[in-house]
Amino acid sequence: MAGTEVSSSRRIRFGLYQVDLVARELRREGVLVKLQDRPFEVLAILVEHPGRVVTRDEFRQRLWPADTFVDFDASLNTSVNKLRQALSDVAENPRFIATAGRRGYRFIAPASFDNAAAPPQVADASLRDDKGRRRIWVFAALGIGIIAAATIAVVELRRPDTVPKVLDLVQISHDGLLDPWGKLTTDGARIFYLDHAGSHWTLMQVPASGGEAQPFPQPSQNTRVVDIAPDRSSLLSFTFVGRSNDLPLWLTPIVGGPPRRVGKILADDAGFSNDGRRIFFNRPDGIYSCERDGTGMKKLTALSSRSEDLHWAKDGQRLRFTLDGPGINESSIWEVSADGENPHEVSLNLPKPGSTCCGRWSIDGRYFFFTVTRNDQQSIWTIRDVDRPWLSKPARPVQLTFGPDNYGGLIASADPNRVFVWSGNEQFEVARYYPGSGKIQPLLSGVYSLNTRLSPDGAWLTFTGGGELWRSRADGSMRQSLTPAFSYIDQVEWSSDSTRILFHAVDSAKSERFFVVPADGGPSIELALGTGRNEPHWSPDGKSIYFAKWGTDGGVSQAQSGIFLLDLRTSLITKVPGSEGLVHPRFSPDHRFLAAVTNFDQNPSQPTRVLLFDTRTRSWKEIAHGGLVNPVDWSKDSRDFYYQDILADAQPAFRYSIVANKSDLFVEFGDLLHAGYARCLFLSFAPDGSLAVSLRRNQVNVYRLDLDLP
Repeated sequence: MAGTEVSSSRRIRFGLYQVDLVARELRREGVLVKLQDRPFEVLAILVEHPGRVVTRDEFRQRLWPADTFVDFDASLNTSVNKLRQALSDVAENPRFIATAGRRGYRFIAPASFDNAAAPPQVADASLRDDKGRRRIWVFAALGIGIIAAATIAVVELRRPDTVPKVLDLVQISHDGLLDPWGKLTTDGARIFYLDHAGSHWTLMQVPASGGEAQPFPQPSQNTRVVDIAPDRSSLLSFTFVGRSNDLPLWLTPIVGGPPRRVGKILADDAGFSNDGRRIFFNRPDGIYSCERDGTGMKKLTALSSRSEDLHWAKDGQRLRFTLDGPGINESSIWEVSADGENPHEVSLNLPKPGSTCCGRWSIDGRYFFFTVTRNDQQSIWTIRDVDRPWLSKPARPVQLTFGPDNYGGLIASADPNRVFVWSGNEQFEVARYYPGSGKIQPLLSGVYSLNTRLSPDGAWLTFTGGGELWRSRADGSMRQSLTPAFSYIDQVEWSSDSTRILFHAVDSAKSERFFVVPADGGPSIELALGTGRNEPHWSPDGKSIYFAKWGTDGGVSQAQSGIFLLDLRTSLITKVPGSEGLVHPRFSPDHRFLAAVTNFDQNPSQPTRVLLFDTRTRSWKEIAHGGLVNPVDWSKDSRDFYYQDILADAQPAFRYSIVANKSDLFVEFGDLLHAGYARCLFLSFAPDGSLAVSLRRNQVNVYRLDLDLP
């Protein structure tokens, strides 16, 4: 019998739920959920239009005929409330159904058809014909198809470029304390981000439509959220003490329930697979995945350096990520297939070279957004993700944001024509601080370089700019370049007699090198400190360089790490006994004592210990500990040692007395923190007795970009 056969089931899956539109059943993990007819009809309409606002008028036309006399608004509201109860959803923190003002409702969770309706199969005797006529029709159809494809190709190649544009920039948060390290995430209704002020970070939530930001209930402090489950049920996050790598990974329920560890996973970036069943995370040697409870760990691909910003394409067949380069702002975006094959750098066709990172596809997968850093300016770009490369022109990237503010942290919105970013600047300066009066005086007015350093005699300043090391008088006059241009220069330090300058540089070949240059200019001498991450300093007499070699993440084993002395006359290197795992060394002026701290990055959950080495007894002893301790400076008579705990309230600095064998509070920076600075680092004493401090002020907020994406 001729007729039409249609699949008997249209099942749509979202999160742990499955709705059968034919059987009119809602199930949670296979268990039937009771739901009345009208709430079910509301659900059916919403899941058939995921991500789109279904207006109240559309509901009225679908569910209430024109001649029906009913309080429509009250009935719809009641149906939505019952539906939310069945889904364990709440209007204030929705996972599935978001209220779109007074316009209607939107289904915000990803939904997929398990069994789409099969196309009608028609059996009609009038369509049966002999093979010859069928052959003619087949060839005719092929010919028409070839002509059509050729026409489309010509039109595609000759069509003028249509360029994405920013229609509006809307500010979402207003506190200005956002820390870009924390990342932005969204569950559709809210944006999550990290605020940093003083000694701690606070996880904040702000409505995606804008409004007052509030701390996320629990846990709110020192929790870095990196992704949200596709079903909006859980946050994927790290707990931390300070900015560091290899942190414990946690799953935190968005509504109720305690957080739980994801096995014993340590990482610093992670994300869900598109179906939410597996978690992908980074390690120093590659990208791995595991089940949501941390079991079943597998290595996806091996990498030569650390990765971050893991993000899957809509089809789940490609994973893109940022691969760190050897220097600052030298990252690139890479891609690997779902089976771990063919890891390669993504060609983004930039008109000029730049560091790329932080890629995200739009919610519909048509565009790929990414960040470009060039000349210390960070901006958002986008490029069409070409799905017909045999027809289309080579895709060209388009810059969406421009200075003077930096832009980054992009995340996609449920609306494909909207994305969220952070915008603003972290402002750095090195200044003199006078604790008695609270007065601040920039070391070099108009120069915002973290490498501004005052010479020990107080007569000269060094600073970096344009990849060069510069020197000037203390008043800013007589500026002179001391080096050729490198890709990057940092770790600048004067010798005690103010005649030589030690610095670290990254060259055009991305090699990390250390040099000593005469303070009045001249040829630089390169230091041979060996492989790995090194942290050099001048010895008090200027005859040696002593340096810390960082273990594990620095590229050497824990046993090979430690503190070493390089004799500049003989080039002989010796190791300080028992110094494995110690960093930030500081010798006393009389060369009697060496202070150092334990490597925070290797044990971020443990307090940092301050240790003192006596060169006469050849022994170490612990003199203090704290959250994240930085050695600062010695007194000129070598009787007192100063250190700072930058993760304690008011970021206090302490003075340890060699004679008394105890520490006392020396200074607190609460007044500067209350004045808007996020961090105040005590660097050294200036010749006039003031403190040289490095100050960081945040002025970064969440914004929404409204786009025209052709």
